[in-house]
Amino acid sequence: MRPQRILIFAVPIVMLALAGSFCGGKQEEPERAPAARGTPEPKVLQFYASPSVAAPGERVLLCYGVEDAEAVRIEPEIEPVKPSYSRCLAITPKATTEYTLTAVGAGGQTVTRSTTVAVQPGKRAEPVPIPAAALPAESGPVIDAFRTETKEGPDGGLTLLCYEVHNAEQVSIEPGVLPRSGALRGCLGVAPEKPTTYFLTAYGENGKTARRALTVNP
Repeated sequence: MRPQRILIFAVPIVMLALAGSFCGGKQEEPERAPAARGTPEPKVLQFYASPSVAAPGERVLLCYGVEDAEAVRIEPEIEPVKPSYSRCLAITPKATTEYTLTAVGAGGQTVTRSTTVAVQPGKRAEPVPIPAAALPAESGPVIDAFRTETKEGPDGGLTLLCYEVHNAEQVSIEPGVLPRSGALRGCLGVAPEKPTTYFLTAYGENGKTARRALTVNP
């Protein structure tokens, strides 16, 4: 009896892959590159109008503040604006208008916030003083206040250094109270053991600064 021969045919791998796709096999999709990390999202710190109700032609302050933003715009456009921790614009709306602030981050992320100025024809127009926040940045930073306050606590009185600045990008209080920060107003506790003079410095655009000293006795 003659032995039977068994023939083995090699099927190309490519054909098997094609057969899998035609027979309902699911082909895996290529992996996508992960999204870039570490890019902070922009934040709107403030966006408001003062006053929010006005007479036709009355001057209103539209104030905004953003953080971690590469660009910013206000619509309807009043004038070209740029990122700032605290800035106010003087406007005179003729009719009730909704303003929208858009902040754009370094990664292209956007965040918006809106505020409305209601214009009432029967309302009497009142003059609104323009604070330092409404001045152009070219005028340099302005220190509005740098004073001490006393807060009572369970262990006695606590001395606070309170400050407020406008037209600034950052502030610092030395020695050793506040490193450079974008918080343009606030109060911080101090406990000097001897008379100490503290220096508040406001940093504006183009290297402009404003400085004020305050001495605290223990």
